Amino acid sequence: ALLSSYAYDLGYTSIFPILKAGGTLYIPHEDVYTDPVCLMRFIDEQELTYIKMTPSLFHMMADSKGHTFDALRLVVLGGEPIVSEDVETFMKQHPCVAVMNHYGPTETTIGTVSKLMTPHELDALKERSIIGKPIAHT
Repeated sequence: ALLSSYAYDLGYTSIFPILKAGGTLYIPHEDVYTDPVCLMRFIDEQELTYIKMTPSLFHMMADSKGHTFDALRLVVLGGEPIVSEDVETFMKQHPCVAVMNHYGPTETTIGTVSKLMTPHELDALKERSIIGKPIAHT
């Protein structure tokens, strides 16, 4: 799902990978993705498998009790520093959903490094930001 304006760099990494892979791109109205209850219901109802969002938006849905996210496989966070407590809360409730940090300076490219978060790294994430390793060929 495109959970930001298509004009932001965050939008490009939501639009093109999905379309190139032959997936379905959902474009919910802003009222849906700015309301945590509506957003979580939308993710469940549309059986979304991949979402990319800012950590601020992720904060609104980190405590998502009552939502199963059965289809969701990957949440990619980018655009701002990650709040480790939000990642920890979400991972405890949804251990089968991977959470990834995606980083890149907008001035040069959209994304250059990524890091898949793991539960055993949450303490290190509390100490400092972990942005990951270079993405091949970027």
